[in-house]
Amino acid sequence: MRDDAKFSDGTPVTSADVVESYKRATAEGNLYVSMLDFIDDITAKDDTTVTISLSKPFGLVKERLTLIKIVPASSTQEEMTAMPVGTGPWKYDSIDEQKIHMSPNENYNGDFPAEDEAMVVDIIKDDTARTTALQEGSVQVMEAGVDSIDITLLTTDHPWITALAPQVKNDLDAVGINTTIQSEASSSLYANNTDVEDPQFDAVLAPGDPSVFGNDPDLLMNWWYGDNTWTHSRTQWFGSDGYNKLHELLDAAVASEGEAQKAGTRHTTSSLKRFRSTHCSTAT
Repeated sequence: MRDDAKFSDGTPVTSADVVESYKRATAEGNLYVSMLDFIDDITAKDDTTVTISLSKPFGLVKERLTLIKIVPASSTQEEMTAMPVGTGPWKYDSIDEQKIHMSPNENYNGDFPAEDEAMVVDIIKDDTARTTALQEGSVQVMEAGVDSIDITLLTTDHPWITALAPQVKNDLDAVGINTTIQSEASSSLYANNTDVEDPQFDAVLAPGDPSVFGNDPDLLMNWWYGDNTWTHSRTQWFGSDGYNKLHELLDAAVASEGEAQKAGTRHTTSSLKRFRSTHCSTAT
């Protein structure tokens, strides 16, 4: 680990903190379990050194380790939720329902120190205000055309989705997909339609996940196309020829390095587009 590494509260970071943080990140039910399955174990060699044993060759170990949020081994989930303590360039000063205030972590000694005096994150829950704040964002459009298909479009009751659904219906109707909107509470929609043993839904309109995975393409692709709820229930793509071929390419790309890894990722992305268009379930 970094020499003299400390948490934002000034306490030293030890290998025991790293080992405990790894156990928490890979505990049953954790979001990142499948994204860290290339690690067989992390053990403490001494107070400032850990040994990472891999279950398979993996060329993005350093980048993927960012999913393991290092926190004090003695901390509780409640403490880390109320006021997180970390080792990065910023520290939390206050957290409430409207704003998160942060300032430079004076104990940080890494390569990327904070370059501003403060950071404030506004928590905007109102859909109109949030949309206005993000109007400079980009929009992706998918075009399709068929003679006649009848589908039921399941939507969550999220206000933004409720407002968007009629326009989606109009667009689908215009290309020959006769659409009936059926709105449900999010908990009911997932529990009764998508995340069941034999899902039979046609299409779902729901807010996307807000997670940000940086520059790790393997992580992003495994989030949507990995061995998880998305492919088992929501797209029903798990185990198909396209799924198996995609993961052969992903495994090969992530085991390589440098330019070979970049080339493998580009090839995987291109192949994914072809596989999805020919092998994806109609319930997607």
